[in-house]
Amino acid sequence: LVLLDLGLPGKSGIEVLRRLRGAGDNIPVLIITARDAVTDRILGLDSGVDDYLVKPFSTRELLARITAQLAIREKIEEHEKQLEYFIKKAPVGIVIYKGPDFIVEAANDKVLEMWDKTLLEVKGRALTNIFPEITRQEDVRALYKASVDKFLKGETFAVSETEFTFQRKGQPYKGWYNCTYEPLIDLHGNATGIIAVVTEVTEQVI
Repeated sequence: LVLLDLGLPGKSGIEVLRRLRGAGDNIPVLIITARDAVTDRILGLDSGVDDYLVKPFSTRELLARITAQLAIREKIEEHEKQLEYFIKKAPVGIVIYKGPDFIVEAANDKVLEMWDKTLLEVKGRALTNIFPEITRQEDVRALYKASVDKFLKGETFAVSETEFTFQRKGQPYKGWYNCTYEPLIDLHGNATGIIAVVTEVTEQVI
């Protein structure tokens, strides 16, 4: 948790907050300030602050607000664990990507089987680094660019029966896939990642 004073020397606390949120950092932030105008509070909330405390305040109130924010964070982490379990047990391929580079944060067994990869081989790597074929195949490259554009706008991206050829088991493999990319939106309305659902439909297409 970050306790942030708006009156930082030589720098605006709002600027620090915006940089944090712009970098995808969702750590709880509690603003402490002597500015009690409604416009200042709205500016803080619009910039992604979790709570706002005006000076002077009691130590008890500060501790109560810190405790509340940590409890919220604990619930979020619990939900993330539940989501991780759901992903692992899902009967379709599911991947969670982070940021516009589509860095793999999690992938279930179904999608790893499709990719012929292990989690250690893909976690923390950008999708185009895992599959350089994406940038070499014109149609696939165009779809990838469109998916990034949709992510940046916080919109859903979906394709059906998309052909993709890549190396699987040491040999070129041509498959057809249905994919849906749904942006993951944080508590402040920012798209921080993507949950992708992938199914192979090669047998139905051929």
